[in-house]
Amino acid sequence: TGLTVAALLTAFISAVSGTAGGLILLAIMAFVFPPILLIPLHTVVQLGAAVAMTASRWRYLMRDTVLPFTLGSIVGAALGGQIFISLPQSTLQIVLGVSILVLAWVPQIARFGPQRGRFVFVGFVTTFLGMFISATGTLLATFTAAVAPDRRNHIATVGGLMCIVHVAKLTAFGFL
Repeated sequence: TGLTVAALLTAFISAVSGTAGGLILLAIMAFVFPPILLIPLHTVVQLGAAVAMTASRWRYLMRDTVLPFTLGSIVGAALGGQIFISLPQSTLQIVLGVSILVLAWVPQIARFGPQRGRFVFVGFVTTFLGMFISATGTLLATFTAAVAPDRRNHIATVGGLMCIVHVAKLTAFGFL
């Protein structure tokens, strides 16, 4: 019941702010699950949240970001998954802890290069890092906020692109 309440509260935070709920939930779940189980389980939970966020704001999705982001995500999941399964649990715990701290304070570095190329890179980085730390919505949100005309576009696009990240990660975990 505690994890269910945590998932509900952190989903509310994400619905209000557009991000950060997944990072908080990840930190809570890290007290209960080892990283090898935590990352895939958190991915499944967050996929449900991302689908709901996207479905509720579908018409605001910035569709021009989807294809380049998907291309980067596929490469990121394939490469990240190979590295993830080879790391010892202690290394994964260190990477996870440091990443939670860094993502909580991520700088606004979102405007570099043309948008299409930028989202291939962001798709790769978000999914690659997601293979190790799962909660990369905060990082992605920095980039979507920089190009979104309003908050509805930002939230819908973060949700849609995070769906891609989660499906790519789960596919990689399934193959591995």
